[in-house]
Amino acid sequence: MDYKHFSHPHNLIIHRAYELGIQVNCSGCNSPCDNTTTAVHACHPCNYFLHDHCANAGRYVKHPCHKAHPLILLPHPTYAGNTFICNACGHPGKSFSYCCTPCEFDLHVGCAFLPISVTHKAHQHELSLSYGVPVVPRRGSNTDHEYCNICKNILEARHWAYSCQNCDFNVHTACATKEVVPGLYQDD
Repeated sequence: MDYKHFSHPHNLIIHRAYELGIQVNCSGCNSPCDNTTTAVHACHPCNYFLHDHCANAGRYVKHPCHKAHPLILLPHPTYAGNTFICNACGHPGKSFSYCCTPCEFDLHVGCAFLPISVTHKAHQHELSLSYGVPVVPRRGSNTDHEYCNICKNILEARHWAYSCQNCDFNVHTACATKEVVPGLYQDD
């Protein structure tokens, strides 16, 4: 079955990742389409591929982290340099983003659909998604930043994290999960 996707001028054909016979990256999120991916939407002549969750991502979402405006799915950045910085993880992006142009607010597709809570083997309690890391003053410390309890690197206060507030346990979203929950936020 082939169909038209708003992000590409040609029809896309749905395949299983292993049927492609080659390793490809998703043109929507720029991550590998591996054998665990259930479906890949492909335009072979253009070398254009989409994970199922990127191909089926809603065009608009109302996200709790940005209540002022709906976020619009864009197939490529509109900024000079053709890149954006994700407000959730702080990493640059060159492909799909959920964007609020008036606010210059952007999210990777994967960051937009992170689960609200996760469990992780490194901590005994459920971890909740926080839209910014709370910096807790510590006795005898003059630092104004937190460290990820998994990778031990700095957690930027303006970026998202998973946290257990009761235990002061904070981790990067990427350290806590790779899970994406498509359709988590829908336009009502």
